[in-house]
Formats: sequence, C-alpha cells, structure tokens
Amino acid sequence: MRCLIALTLLTASHLATAETLTPAAPADTAAHVADLLARNQIEQAYETAVRWHESEPENARAAYWAGNTAGQMAMRSGMFKAMGFAKESRKGLEQAVALDPKNVDAQYALMQFYVMAPGVMGGDDEEAAAIAERIETLSAVEGLRAKAQLRLSEKDLEGYQRGNQEVLALAPAHRDALGAVLAGLLEKADYDGAKVLLDKAREVDPNSVSVRYQYAKWAVMSGRELESGLAELDALIALPHYPDRFSLSAAHWRRAQLLAKLERKGDAIAAYEAALAVDPDFEEASQELEKLREG
Repeated sequence: MRCLIALTLLTASHLATAETLTPAAPADTAAHVADLLARNQIEQAYETAVRWHESEPENARAAYWAGNTAGQMAMRSGMFKAMGFAKESRKGLEQAVALDPKNVDAQYALMQFYVMAPGVMGGDDEEAAAIAERIETLSAVEGLRAKAQLRLSEKDLEGYQRGNQEVLALAPAHRDALGAVLAGLLEKADYDGAKVLLDKAREVDPNSVSVRYQYAKWAVMSGRELESGLAELDALIALPHYPDRFSLSAAHWRRAQLLAKLERKGDAIAAYEAALAVDPDFEEASQELEKLREG
C-alpha cells in the first residue's frame, strides 16, 4: 500500500516559484503547503490543504493540494486509514481536474493514481492512457514525460529512460526527467555523462532548486567538485521557504555525505543529525551516521 500511494503521488508541479532560489512566501497557501511538506510536516500540510479546500471548494489548486497531501498521509498510515486517505486523494485530484482541465499537475497525478491503484480502488490503465493523451495536447514536453511514466508502470525501463531523454532534448532542466536520467547514469557510474546533462541544465536554468540539488548529488556520488556541491546545498538549506518536491532531510543527508568525503567528521555527524531531526525515520541516514560514529 505504501509503495502504491508513493507512486501515485509523484506529482509534477512546475510552478515557476518552485524552481527558483526565492520561492513565494508562505502567504501563498500552496507555497506554504509545499514548505511544510519539504520540512516533513505532513499532517500540518494536510490540515492546511483541507482547510483551504473547504474554504474555497471551487479552487482547483486547493483541490489538488488536498488530494496530494491526503495521499502523503496515506503513506504514513496503517492499511485501514491508508485506504480512506487514498480515496480522499483520488477525489481531490478528480475535483482539481474537473475545475481546471488544463492543470497538468493534477492531470499527471490522477494519471498515476489510475496506473498504480488496484481495480477495487479505482485503478484503470485505459483511463491513465487517455489522460496521458490529454496531457500531450496541453504540453508536448509533459506529454512525453507522462508517456514515459506509463512505460515505467509497464516495467519498460529502457522505454522510460528513452522517454525522459526525449523530454531533456526539449527541456534540459526539466526537474523530473533530469532526475530520472541522472539516476540511471549515476547508477552506472557514468559521471562524465551525468555532468554533461547537468551542465546543459545549469546553463538553461542556473537558479533551479532541483538542478542545484542534482549537481550536489552528482558531487557526492562522483567524489568530484565536493566544495562546490557543498556550497550549493548550504544555499538551498538556507532558503527561508522550501519549494514543491524539495526535501530538507535529503538536503541535510547529502550535505552529510559531502562533509564525510571532505573528512570533516564532526560536521558530517551534525548534518546527519539534522537530517534525522527532520525525518526520524530516515533509515539510510541513520545507518550511515552509526557507521560514521564507529569509524
């Protein structure tokens, strides 16, 4: 169930504020919800989104975020509660699409729900494919991305990567496609190939939060340009408000890994502790911290 809902809610929000170093202040409710999610304050984000949706039932963005956060609550719930939150998530996303059919974020999230949910919970592969076609009419780039995601659901990993590469050919700094292709290259230790993609993305959008984070991740895994990668993470962590799909715990974790590679053990331990303070259930960070302390 947890895996199902996680995949369902890999939403593709592409608001301009989500990709700059100075995201909108929390006076904007959507930005506030995204900031809470980034800080792992899931329940607060959910409650905020639900109140927003209840106060503005005709607001597509409010419906989208209510659906989004309900799904994230499902990931943290037992089976019985998770099913209830999953239904709430689907309802919110369907309302968002009905209120604003041009909302690609909501269309994409709903497509994933139909792909990943079992039939008894509303899963429908044909409806997912139809949504991907609709997304393509709204955006050629996002249409390619949606169809790539469908290939992943069919376990066609090569097709998934190929589709994301097609996205990057049109939009070199595309957050989701860049992350997907880089992950494949880094897994194969193709650090030079990954750097080529990163350089193109940084040239197109040097202020993109996701591009800067991916650069820091590349620095960690390649062992290159460690100080520059650390500087990027320091700048991101220092942001007053965090954008959609940013993870503060992951940023602290990558920072800890960089500091460990720089042989700054005390600072690395503090960074791991910061990651765990945000997300106490971050198992990988916990294991790495224990190993570092023992070393």
